Amino acid sequence: MLLDWPVTDSLALRASATLMDSEDPQGNTRIYRPDQQGALSLEFTPPNSALGLSSALLYRGDSRGINQQLIKGYTSLDLRANWQLTAKVASFVRVENALDADNREIPGFYGVNSAFYAGLTIHF
Repeated sequence: MLLDWPVTDSLALRASATLMDSEDPQGNTRIYRPDQQGALSLEFTPPNSALGLSSALLYRGDSRGINQQLIKGYTSLDLRANWQLTAKVASFVRVENALDADNREIPGFYGVNSAFYAGLTIHF
C-alpha cells in the first residue's frame, strides 16, 4: 500500500505499508521477514527556496530468526535538511535513528545507533 499526498505546494506526505504472512514450505514463518513494515515521511520544500527539510518514521515489526526465536521490531526516526548553495553545490545534515532505537534485525549483529552526518554534494 502506498500513499503520496502533496498537502500544499511546499509540503508532501508519503506513507507505505507492507502486510504479509510469509511461510516456508514446512509452514514455519520465514526467517528475518517481519509481517508488518511501514514508513511515513513528511517533506517540506518551499517554492523558490534553496532549503529542503524531511523526516521519516520507519516501522519494522517483529520477525523470527533461524531457530524461530523472536526478533523484536522497532520504530526509528530519520531527520534531514539540505541547502542548495549554488547550482552545483549543496550542503546537507541528517540524523539517522534519532530516537536511538534498537534496530537489530539479525541476532548478534547490531544496527547503527543514532548517527549524525553533515557534508557537501558537488556535481561536476
